[in-house]
Amino acid sequence: MGDLYQQGREIAFWEAFDPQGFVRNAPMAWAPQPYKGNIFVADHNSGLWAVKLEAKEPGPIRNLGEPR
Repeated sequence: MGDLYQQGREIAFWEAFDPQGFVRNAPMAWAPQPYKGNIFVADHNSGLWAVKLEAKEPGPIRNLGEPR
């Protein structure tokens, strides 16, 4: 529980911005559900999103609290 980035446990970051949403570019995503390699995210303004988490080469190491 809490801020996974501050705890050093965040593995990905994504926001459901959509210029065509009910309220434009206002993400209100909640309850991500992993299923068969995809992650489904419900958003109050723009509907259901399906994203895939893919491995990538490690980038530079950030210090905790450093801006993205």
